[in-house]
Parts: sequence; C-alpha cells; structure tokens
Amino acid sequence: MRVRWVAAVVAVVAVLAGQAQTAAAVPAAGQVEQSVDFGSGGVTLHGTVTAKAGTTGLRPGIVLVHGAGPETRAQYRAEAQTMAQAGFVVLSYDKRTSGYSMTRRSYSQLADDALAAVRTLAGLAEVDAHRIGLWGFSEGAWVAPLAASRSPQVSYVVLVGASGLAPARQSAWSLGNMLRHEGVAGSLLQTVPVTGTAVLSDAGLLPEAQYDPVPVLEQLHQPVLAMWGNDKKVPPAESATILTNALHRGGNDDLTLRFFQQADHKLHVSADGFARGTQLTPGYVDTMASWVAGQGHRVNDALPQQTRHRAAGDFQEAWGGPARNS
Repeated sequence: MRVRWVAAVVAVVAVLAGQAQTAAAVPAAGQVEQSVDFGSGGVTLHGTVTAKAGTTGLRPGIVLVHGAGPETRAQYRAEAQTMAQAGFVVLSYDKRTSGYSMTRRSYSQLADDALAAVRTLAGLAEVDAHRIGLWGFSEGAWVAPLAASRSPQVSYVVLVGASGLAPARQSAWSLGNMLRHEGVAGSLLQTVPVTGTAVLSDAGLLPEAQYDPVPVLEQLHQPVLAMWGNDKKVPPAESATILTNALHRGGNDDLTLRFFQQADHKLHVSADGFARGTQLTPGYVDTMASWVAGQGHRVNDALPQQTRHRAAGDFQEAWGGPARNS
C-alpha cells in the first residue's frame, strides 16, 4: 500500500508541475539563430529565432507556445531546429515568470505573450507576414487558439496534444492513466485523480482549473491542424471530437486531424505513450510543412481507440454539473 501511495504522489507532482526534458543547447548545422527580446504585459520576454541558412524568399513563420510549467526555449530546441529545417522561421521564447506559477496563471495573459511574439516575427524581413502561425503544445493548445481568436495576424494554428476538457478534468484523467500504468488499483484510482484534483481545484492550487476551451474554439476561424500521439495525458479521441464539433458550430470546417501511434504527448518517439522520447516522431513536422503549403487540408486520420472513453463523465460527482463531451 505504501508503494501505491508513493506512486500516486509522484504522479500528482509530475502532472501538475508539467516538467519537460531540456534539450542540449547545440545549434544545428546549416541553421542560423537570432536572439530577440519583446515586451508583453509589462515584462520583457527573451526568445530565439531559428531559420535555415542560405534560403532566399519569404518563408512561413511559426511561434511555439509552451506546455505547462516554467518552460524555456531550450526545452523546444528539437522542435525549433526540425521546423526550421523544414522551411519555417521559428520563434521560441522563455515563458514569463511574472504572474505565472503553480498557483497563479492567466491563459489570457499567456495569449497576449504569444501575440507579442507573432508581432516580433512579422517584423523580420524573411518572414511571410501572411503565413504566420501559432504552434501550441498541451497547455499551449489552450492558449494558442485563444490568441489566434484575437488576431487576424495569425493565419493558421497547429495544436499538439490538445485537450478538449477543462484542465482539472484533463489532469484527473491523466493521473488515472499514470496510476494504472504503475499498477495502482482500488480506491486510490478514485481518491487521487478525481477527489484529489477536485480538492486542489477548490483550494485554488490548480489555476485555470475550470477553463472551458470550447467557447474560444467556436470563435476560431483560422485553419487548424491538430495532432496527437498515443496520448496518455489528454483523451485524444474525445478531444478531437470536441474540437471538431466546436469549430463546426463556429462555421470553421478547415480542421485536419492526425494521429501518430508511436509517439508520446509531445509527439516524440515513444513505444507506449508513457515513456518520454527525445526524438520527434517521423512524419510529424513533414505533415506540418505540407499542410502549411496547402496540401492535405481536411484529410483526416480515423479516430484512435480510447480505452478509457468519455473521460469527462468520470468527474461529475466530484465537480457537479454536466460533463463536456461534445
């Protein structure tokens, strides 16, 4: 029993901290990097623009919007370098520390930061101002649509590991998966993920816990490419359905869904979706590049099998009210 409790605590810390592996800061051959600073909401954010060297003509730009936690641009070096090699001009930046913590954050403020990055990228001579997009991972997949809904300067949105559920429900679903993976059974599968997350949310220790992504998605009119791995942190089939229905209600049918089964939440190579990979899964960035170039729009993969289906319904007793499932 003690081992199970230890596993449960480790799982809670891992999900709520949102820690990601940091890639080694080694510039790629044949690429150029430029440091940039830009202001947003009274703070100065520091970033790096990565592009392929020796390329002429205007290129599409893309801003990388972080997952949860105090993340830095170094944690997205693999993404930045691979996207640059595929023809993008990529801006990655260190997430703000002022106003962002384990107990305090504003997705609205983070969206403003992302738009400040878009404006910075638009000012570069090599960037096509009509092809600047936002790439949002995990928490960033809540932030990027919010930012794009506010600005026509964003021409497309790429989402990786997006959740259609509110953060509290998504965290509880993820914790349940991790506990099962660690062999935990019995009452802990209700107590830790569901009751525990509800207590943290009620105590204000899980900021933006009840953020509903659907109203924003209904106001999002840019083309959207949404991709998932063999995801254990967000329910991929349910999230894809929620995303599709919300965009459709808002009159946006330009949605493309892709699934990579040999990948983790971040679309890094993973045999089971639990083990964190270091290499980007094959085909992921190529899919992005061809989609931005105008190929493959609305060519969707079939929804994956989701063993724990209708995750939102697991939490009605803890939170009350109807669960979001469409």
